[in-house]
Amino acid sequence: ADELISWLKEKEPELANSDYGKNDSASITMLKKLQSLNDELKLIQKQKFSELIKISSQMILREHSDKRNILRKQTEVESTMNKMLNLAFEREQHLNAMLKIFEFERECDLTISWLKDQEVLAASQDFGTDLE
Repeated sequence: ADELISWLKEKEPELANSDYGKNDSASITMLKKLQSLNDELKLIQKQKFSELIKISSQMILREHSDKRNILRKQTEVESTMNKMLNLAFEREQHLNAMLKIFEFERECDLTISWLKDQEVLAASQDFGTDLE
């Protein structure tokens, strides 16, 4: 249990990082790293976490002599895992929001550029030639 908690807490700074990238390529890179960590978290949850909870629950049901500490440790493991999964979800939401912001900024820049081009055309004194 301590090993799992230690590993999870080691990953916490990465998940709690408030840097979401200065541009879309940085955000995409961060999102890929997050996805990799998320996959790792889910694998850990599926394998070690589930097994650990199952064993501790069995020990508690059998009235193990150290039932109180087992329950405390089980609660700590569950709490830490849930915290990490929530942090991963929140970080993914923020990174996706930043990608939308970067896309919006890019579209605004294109629109501004187009409007400036149109302004030059509209201000032109060249009206063409009159056929009459």
